[in-house]
Amino acid sequence: MILFPVFVYYHRHVGADALFSLAGLLLVTIDGFMLGIVLGLVCARFRDVPPIVSNLVQLGFFLTPVMYQTQALGHQRWIAEINPFFHFLQIVRAPLLGLEVPFDSWLYTLGASLVCALVSLAMFSRYRARIAYWV
Repeated sequence: MILFPVFVYYHRHVGADALFSLAGLLLVTIDGFMLGIVLGLVCARFRDVPPIVSNLVQLGFFLTPVMYQTQALGHQRWIAEINPFFHFLQIVRAPLLGLEVPFDSWLYTLGASLVCALVSLAMFSRYRARIAYWV
């Protein structure tokens, strides 16, 4: 919601390439839902896991180039490129900035989506009857 007023204020033209950002946002949303299923099951079963997940999310935020550009890493850019959150951020952010999304980011996110879908489907189908006992 905030992007449109910001683009108008800075006189930024939004082209047709920005629609790829919506596809990336849809993929991030679907993956977040599937990851939420997996983490919800694991956190309901094991009570020690929620603080660990909280700390890992905070660490992932600091290691993902959200507040800085990957060029700031210099020759250690590979640190950002092995980070799975970087590729999900890249498929949403790059089209809005007028940049082309690297093909390997699309491949990485689609592969991660497939793995996440298979894991969440397998875990939920196996453990859905036990959820009521864990909560």
